[in-house]
Amino acid sequence: MREFASCTTVMMLTALMVVVAAPLSAQEFDYSDIDIEVRITESRIPQGGSSTLIIRIEVPYGFSLSAMDGVFDIVPLNEIEGVTFGDLQNPPPDKVDEVGGHYLGETIFRLPFTIADIPPGEREIILGFMLQICDEESGMCMFPSDPEDIQRSVKFEIVGVEKEAPAQQPSADRGSVA
Repeated sequence: MREFASCTTVMMLTALMVVVAAPLSAQEFDYSDIDIEVRITESRIPQGGSSTLIIRIEVPYGFSLSAMDGVFDIVPLNEIEGVTFGDLQNPPPDKVDEVGGHYLGETIFRLPFTIADIPPGEREIILGFMLQICDEESGMCMFPSDPEDIQRSVKFEIVGVEKEAPAQQPSADRGSVA
C-alpha cells in the first residue's frame, strides 16, 4: 500500500510541476519582441576624444529582464583598433527577488568609450546582447539569448584635430618703417 501511495504522490507532484511550468512553455517568447535602441552621444568624435553609447531596452508588459551576471550582458562584438570601452553602467534593478534583480519596462544603460589618436574616418560598433526574460506571472525564466543572435550597431566618425601652427616671431628686419 505504501508503494502505491508513494507512486501516486510522485505522479501527482509530476502533474503539478507540468501545470506550474505550463505558462512558460505555453507562452512562446520571441526575443525579437524586446525593443532595443542604441544611440551615441556624439556621432563626430575628435581623435583622442570620448563618447557614450546610450542603450535603451524595453521588455513587454508581463515580463522582466534578469539583471544577474551570467545571463545579462551587453558586449561589443567587433574589435575596433584604438577604441577602448569602459564598464557598462547598469541602473539599479526595478525589483529584487530571491533569485536576483530584474528590470521592468524601459531601462537605460550606458557604455562609455574612448578613442585613441587614430586616423579619421567612419567606424561602426556592433553590440551583442545576452538577455534572459522572465515571465512575471509564473516567475519562470527563459533560456538566455546568445549575443550573436541579438545585435545592434551604431556608426560614428572620428574627426581630425586641427593642430595650431606655431606663432610667427617678428623678424628683426621688419621692426621699423622708414
